[in-house]
Amino acid sequence: ELAEAPLSGVSGWTLDWGADGRTLYYATEDATQRPARIHRHTLGQPQAADEELWHEPDPTFRAWAHLAENGTTLLLGSSANLADEVAFLDTRDPAARPQLLLPRERGVEVQLTDGGGDHWLALTNQGGASEFRLVRLPKREGLSWADAEDVLPHDPQRYLTGMHLFAGHLLVSGREGGF
Repeated sequence: ELAEAPLSGVSGWTLDWGADGRTLYYATEDATQRPARIHRHTLGQPQAADEELWHEPDPTFRAWAHLAENGTTLLLGSSANLADEVAFLDTRDPAARPQLLLPRERGVEVQLTDGGGDHWLALTNQGGASEFRLVRLPKREGLSWADAEDVLPHDPQRYLTGMHLFAGHLLVSGREGGF
């Protein structure tokens, strides 16, 4: 037996549970099947009551959201070819609104996660790092790239492609020496 009526118009690209186990974050698509909006749904409430958290009006960008490895931070934003915009919210607070971390900047790509404690971790090509670098950013308002501290500086012989945070460990993937 279903607990409630199925949600309609949900994009399969974004679907994450909040920390309370009663809140679902999902995307909806526009007429071109581009994820354009991120919503928050509370179990037991009608879909018409869902809150829109993010709207991407630029048709060259796609809205996205995913839960950080810590299980409590929802990262959301918009991405296009060579540009990303990143915001976050704490899923432990069912009324939390997205807070912008890094505004979009053409030519700058960023993959971000909650580093725990007082910082974020980001893989980025910002600052001419064509093969990407791993940086640590403080959790504070008014964040800018000037606040970035290199964890793995840019190395043109090493291409960083991803990262996964575990309890006490960080896995960084990439290629070096042609492999």
